[in-house]
Amino acid sequence: MLESLRGVLLLALLGAFVALMALILMQWRSPRSEDPAWASMTHPQRLAARLEQGDTGGLISDALIYPVWLIGSVSGIAAWRRGNQTALLALMLMALLGMLYAGSMALYNGAMVAVCGFSAMLFSGLVAFGLALAAQGPSKAGQTDEDDELSREGSEDHAEHLAA
Repeated sequence: MLESLRGVLLLALLGAFVALMALILMQWRSPRSEDPAWASMTHPQRLAARLEQGDTGGLISDALIYPVWLIGSVSGIAAWRRGNQTALLALMLMALLGMLYAGSMALYNGAMVAVCGFSAMLFSGLVAFGLALAAQGPSKAGQTDEDDELSREGSEDHAEHLAA
């Protein structure tokens, strides 16, 4: 089970790498009001422009994508190492937050590629979460021991009925 989970989570780690490269190297919308609407800059330049303008709220909202990315990446690594469902949930939540942030600027190539990276993280997290739930079996995924006994008795009765 852990091998298949790790295979799926490799896509999440690749998505995290793509999202980070998009954040650092590619072009994002300029936050300056005096710039034309099509003006773009790298994300670190965008942070510097927010700082230069004294736009604390914009600076915080732009800078928070890095802790979101870091928490998502660490959660993906934790899920890859242990198959932990809580880490998978954290991975999916952080990927969703990253998609929401970058999706608002997806007309620019940096944001567009970042959305692709965060999407890879989200969907591989969803698949890995499904694999983890399937590996637990029915008794751990919400079915009690009594339900398990009833289903065994029912299948034995069904087998007796077929034999007769």
